[in-house]
Parts: sequence; structure tokens; C-alpha cells
Amino acid sequence: MQFERFDLGRGDWAAELDRLPEGLVCQSPEWLSFLKESQHGEPVAALLMDGGRPIGAFAGMIVRKAGIRILGSPFPGWTTPYMGLSLAPGVSRRQAVE
Repeated sequence: MQFERFDLGRGDWAAELDRLPEGLVCQSPEWLSFLKESQHGEPVAALLMDGGRPIGAFAGMIVRKAGIRILGSPFPGWTTPYMGLSLAPGVSRRQAVE
């Protein structure tokens, strides 16, 4: 398993999320666009791949805090309950995080 960053400017992120039954509204292109505008950050999307097929998706945002770039998924104040990692059925969350 490995993560591959997804180019939101070139690919169809919504279609990738539709492949996963656990896709979250807070991972959607529209929500990431909202966060980009409201939090002044850089949206990050990545697919978790295994054997050339996507088995998970991650969404977050890089923001600056005290001059340091930090990846949040989410941070307090984003009006976002959870973004994080969506996985296909049967995929171990523990292995995915490792």
C-alpha cells in the first residue's frame, strides 16, 4: 500500500470518491474549495493504492500556523467534523495508516 497525491486541478476527484462506499461530503471537491477560500490553505487529496487500484482516499488542507506549514484533516474552527481517510470494505485502517 502506498499513497499517491491526487492532482485536484487535473483529475476528477469526485469520481475517485464515488468508487469508495465510505466517501465523505467533507472530502468532496466542493468542500475542499470551501475550505481553501475560508481557511486560505492548500487542499491535499491522495489515493491509497494497492496493486495499482485505489483502496482508499485521504483529504486535508495545508495551512500556516505560526509560520509553519501543517497538514490538518481537519483543524478546529473549520466547521468540518471529519475529513481523514476513507477505505474500501475489508481494508485495514491500521495497515493503511502505517
